[in-house]
Amino acid sequence: MKKNIIVLLLGTFLLLNGAFAIASIPAVTPQSIQQDLKAHFSRASDINWVKGAGFYKASFRQEGLYLQAYYATDGHFIGLARNLSFYQLPLVLQRNIRQVYADYWISDVREFISQQGTDYYITFENATEQIILKNSGNNQWDILQKIPVILG
Repeated sequence: MKKNIIVLLLGTFLLLNGAFAIASIPAVTPQSIQQDLKAHFSRASDINWVKGAGFYKASFRQEGLYLQAYYATDGHFIGLARNLSFYQLPLVLQRNIRQVYADYWISDVREFISQQGTDYYITFENATEQIILKNSGNNQWDILQKIPVILG
């Protein structure tokens, strides 16, 4: 149950971090977590750590990919995320979604892999709102959040 709550909070952070580019504070990450990252991603370079609410995030590059690894504060590996282009989504998830949101542009597409499986997130925007969708292994998108755009 605790892992599911952390994954849910992390999914929300992924979306908000991508959608709003939240400023994160560089973290002093425990050595054990840093060592785990190096053990599992031995070719990681340009590693940057930040601390979120209940987790650490390592952003890094490995073999030409930009990835984000997430760890609970107790050192437990939560999951791995990467940005995608729309066309890297599974074909079944691409089908019809652009017609449904024809008046929006795509501002963010992410894949998140954890012990619970693979989730995909996509953010559509227009001048008045931002809509964040999530897919958790089925063949349809669920609205995770609608955010009105505040013009200033």
